[in-house]
Amino acid sequence: MSSAPGYPGPPHPPPPQSTAKPVLLILLVVFGSMALVGVVCVGGLALMLMPAISAAREAANRAMHKNELRQLGVAYQICWDQSANGVGPQSWEEIDEVGFLDPEAIDHLKERKIRVVWGLNQDAVYRSQMPSGQILLAYPDDPSLAGEYRVPVLMTDGSVDEIPYDEIARRLKAWQAEQGP
Repeated sequence: MSSAPGYPGPPHPPPPQSTAKPVLLILLVVFGSMALVGVVCVGGLALMLMPAISAAREAANRAMHKNELRQLGVAYQICWDQSANGVGPQSWEEIDEVGFLDPEAIDHLKERKIRVVWGLNQDAVYRSQMPSGQILLAYPDDPSLAGEYRVPVLMTDGSVDEIPYDEIARRLKAWQAEQGP
């Protein structure tokens, strides 16, 4: 069979199309979607963990603050023991000279506006009608804490307690009234 001149002959079948391109496209869409879902999930988990991380950070700062107050109490006690007349230290510098309290802790306490009852007489504490666990040695001097918010305070027995800020003024007045003019 020969073909007529000018007639190309029977049509050739189209070349087979590659199936690789559609498969790659489908895989790209599927993996891209999975990656997007993964990013959204991780982002959601991170958002859910933020309050817990913040609470843990706050708890750690509070624990560090209480520890620094305890160290201050020990340093104050050392000053009392080294004093010939039983009078406590008169300043941060005297506390620093004892060498027990880390200078960085002193800086932290100053930054937190911790007021220390300097020069407290040890005999007066022992003779007091108030238990030593009720007599304030160091407390935050920050009126913005007024209200029901509980703040850590250092007592003369070395304990650290959390009391409402308003209670600080009441205890200081009671101590001053007992000591007289």
